Amino acid sequence: MDWDESQAPSEGSGEQKSPGNESDTANPPDDDAVISAEIERLAALSDGAYERERKKTAQTLGIRITKLDKLVRIHREQRAEPEYPFLSDPEPCDEAVDGAQLLTEIRDWANAHISLPAFGAVAIALWVILTWVRDAAVILPILLFTSPTPACGKSVAMTFLSQVVKRPLLASNLTKATVYRAIEEFGPTLLADEYETYSGDDDGLRGVVNCGHLRSTAYVLRCEGDDHKPRLYSAWGAKAVAQIGKPHATLLSRSIQLELKRLAPGQTVAPLRVDRENDLSRLRPKLARWAADHFDELRDHEPDIPPELHGRVADNWRSLLAIADIAGGPWPDLARKAAVTSNATVSEQTAGIMLLEDIRRLFDEFRE
Repeated sequence: MDWDESQAPSEGSGEQKSPGNESDTANPPDDDAVISAEIERLAALSDGAYERERKKTAQTLGIRITKLDKLVRIHREQRAEPEYPFLSDPEPCDEAVDGAQLLTEIRDWANAHISLPAFGAVAIALWVILTWVRDAAVILPILLFTSPTPACGKSVAMTFLSQVVKRPLLASNLTKATVYRAIEEFGPTLLADEYETYSGDDDGLRGVVNCGHLRSTAYVLRCEGDDHKPRLYSAWGAKAVAQIGKPHATLLSRSIQLELKRLAPGQTVAPLRVDRENDLSRLRPKLARWAADHFDELRDHEPDIPPELHGRVADNWRSLLAIADIAGGPWPDLARKAAVTSNATVSEQTAGIMLLEDIRRLFDEFRE
């Protein structure tokens, strides 16, 4: 039977519309704040309480139940505690941050806890900030700690970095598959300690670590599934590596190398106690704020490269010099001195490491 408009209830008749009628949602709330508040309220309910309210609330808000379910699920996921809290990002601090002062704080902390070569703490401070603005860069140099013997402070350096870099993932054993899958999943700053104990002659692992150096080539191609469908994994991410002995040439050429040595008699450094309250981790909100404020500026900035730097060495320092320029203060000059000093000492350090490796190999042979 056709609808007879004369039978429709007139305005003010007091006649109620039946539940579920489409006119119930004819005037849903259009205030985003109201809708957001309802989503937040529903997300806090138990599953049973939410099930009892979802249909009624969907009608009131004028949205489909399936859409409401999705919004509530997303809100619950956002409120949930992360599975790995150290891989989550801090809230940026409210106040603007002085970049030069921030770099100086990181440098002073590094010098206080690690026995470093000249300008080593300068390189560390710049690289720490680079981890927070990695997507503004085209090249991510590896921060490489080497030493001729154990007990030179490499693990302390990695622990120090774990307190200040973005999304620190500290590991003492890696495989090529775990590296690119972890980078794809978490977007971490990978801190690979004791690298010499598991890298060995593994060209595959070294290739994955190295390929994250240049953004345009930072991909690992694998075939997966029964149909062997090719898939690209991203290997783009900041990495720090610590190892005893001479690094492989391909790793060294992509790195800012800092050689650590045992403390000399009478030389001391302060112990680093991350299990106790300290001011180091409090730098993280400052780092997040400075990175957010200067990301676009860093992406567009082209720093002047010292004439002593060439090729890949110049490429490795380019983003670090840009950070120093944007931070200002004494840091543009400090960064360039660090770059030139680091470049000048690489060959000398390498020769020393080779000599000590030869001596150690001779001792190993005699023991056998």
